[in-house]
Amino acid sequence: MPSFSRAIWRQFILSFARPPNKMERNSIPTDQASNNTQISFWDYLLLLLKWRRVIFFNIIAVGIVVGIISLIIPSWFIATTTILPPSKDTINVGGISSMLGGLGSLMGGGGGGGGFLLPAFVTPSDIYAAILESRTTIERIIQENNLEEQFDSEGELLRKKVASLTRIEVLKNGIISISFEAKDPVLAANVTNDYASILNDINKKINSEQAGNTRKFIGGRLEQTEKDLEIAENNMRSFQEKHGALDLTEQLKAQIQNAAELQSQLVLAEIELGVLRESMSSENTTVRKFQSRIQQIKKQLQNLEESEPDKESLFLTLPFSKAPELGLELIRLTRELKIQETLFELLKTQFEQAKIQEERDTPTIQILDVAKTPERRSRPLRAKMVLMGMLGSLLFSVLAIFVIEYFGQMKKNNRDTFDKFYTVVTLLRDDLNSLGKFIYGRRTRDTGVRDN
Repeated sequence: MPSFSRAIWRQFILSFARPPNKMERNSIPTDQASNNTQISFWDYLLLLLKWRRVIFFNIIAVGIVVGIISLIIPSWFIATTTILPPSKDTINVGGISSMLGGLGSLMGGGGGGGGFLLPAFVTPSDIYAAILESRTTIERIIQENNLEEQFDSEGELLRKKVASLTRIEVLKNGIISISFEAKDPVLAANVTNDYASILNDINKKINSEQAGNTRKFIGGRLEQTEKDLEIAENNMRSFQEKHGALDLTEQLKAQIQNAAELQSQLVLAEIELGVLRESMSSENTTVRKFQSRIQQIKKQLQNLEESEPDKESLFLTLPFSKAPELGLELIRLTRELKIQETLFELLKTQFEQAKIQEERDTPTIQILDVAKTPERRSRPLRAKMVLMGMLGSLLFSVLAIFVIEYFGQMKKNNRDTFDKFYTVVTLLRDDLNSLGKFIYGRRTRDTGVRDN
């Protein structure tokens, strides 16, 4: 076996390289010469020139082989679509806070808008990217494009394959780029556009579910408010029938309006807290924030109701207790009626908005560039493959030449060291051959047992 390998190597060398002439042999550095003189650039150049035919034909051969391989490898195509950053109206990440937009201003701006639930440094575009990379989205992509047959795979392995061929990127300006790579250019474009379509469907579903929860909460409170309003109207009618028509000063009317607005804040905060508890734990910072707001509003209402002449009210410049007894009763009735009227109007408006949001079927995303069927392949890059192969062949050839020359000089000038090295190589090669025969024999026996 060793003699056969050496014969093959010798035949390979002789087929490409002519024997060095006398001038070349004299110019090749030896170990003895290296002891007296330092090896220069020209020595290395002469060594490469000696093997120039081997290097040249090796580079050409590798270039041809790599070129053939690049023609055999299937072509892949990438299709890309881009989506504009989502607006506050198209992504409902803040529960019902976007619909109850007035609550933020009424409560000092602490909870308005839909973005306050987002973690730090997370944008709505990042939420879209997370939806696109989710298992739900990938499974719908597989199902709608019949990718099980395309990739001859299924289950988790197929999901990982599809995910590896997909690239979701959020650009600095917030634009979302969606790309998919496939051997079929039409499939690449279809899958990419399906990603955008599925994102729109999922976003609409999420918004509709949140709007449905909001509608249920507001609807329940609206029914109770309607009953309370009817009671307040009947009480006011009975008072006027009994005592006649009485009027309040503008100052008291303003104070009653403040009390009504405060009560409205409390109701809205309780509604939003109820919706948030549907998807968040009681330990969540946002939930605890609303709980604290509700306690503050209740405390302010309590101070308003318990105000006395010697106490300073938070909202009133004139305490209720200074008014005559009949006036106090009128104030309470008027305040209750005003509160229920304000709540009813506000809840009715929010209820209608929630119904519209729940039934809304308009697109929730804005596509900037629709994916088109790619005309040029993304890989393989044949020219690059050939150039890299030829460069690698050049480096390997130069390294092999220096190794061959080194051991050739060792064999000529230091025979004992070469014999030891050759013995080590021979032993390792024999061990590898024995291991290969053992593995091949065991595999053959296993195949025979299965056949029997």
